[in-house]
Amino acid sequence: ESLPVGEAFREMGYTVFMGTYRLTGVFGQFQDPVILAEDIAREISFINEHAEEWNLDTENYLVVGFSAGSCTAATWCDPRYGYEAYGMNAPAVYCSMYGIVEDYIDYAEVPVFIRFCKNDEYFDHDLPDRYTAVLDEKGIPYDCRIVDCLHGFGLGTGTEAEGWVKEAESFWRSLC
Repeated sequence: ESLPVGEAFREMGYTVFMGTYRLTGVFGQFQDPVILAEDIAREISFINEHAEEWNLDTENYLVVGFSAGSCTAATWCDPRYGYEAYGMNAPAVYCSMYGIVEDYIDYAEVPVFIRFCKNDEYFDHDLPDRYTAVLDEKGIPYDCRIVDCLHGFGLGTGTEAEGWVKEAESFWRSLC
């Protein structure tokens, strides 16, 4: 999913980096959040080291993840494990595509653009309501929609999710 989405953001004029993270080797079992945060911190540190050379704004970045990658991105947005623990800037927006770590919900601090799949067999269907209730309580901006499409929709072409990349950019820009 990340390649066409990265290309869509690049076509809008943004610099895009795609990271990798270590898996557990067991489907449905998430990696230790400390390990996930280490992976992202290493990647963002590399980007920050080259920010001037590459003319990058490291103060206003978006982190996007799909499914397990969304859970990885949530780990980076969790101050206990992610950006704050490494003394780095928080993302301006966390884009979560069909995935969330339930443990992260109570620690949410970063504005969220999220799309859940209506009939997603991999995630608890109560999560969107619980998540948005916490975001409302904390006054954290969000754009959360439940879309009628399958897990793994990528760009969402031909589905209710189509156009989410431009919607995410608009949400991000509305916060600047």
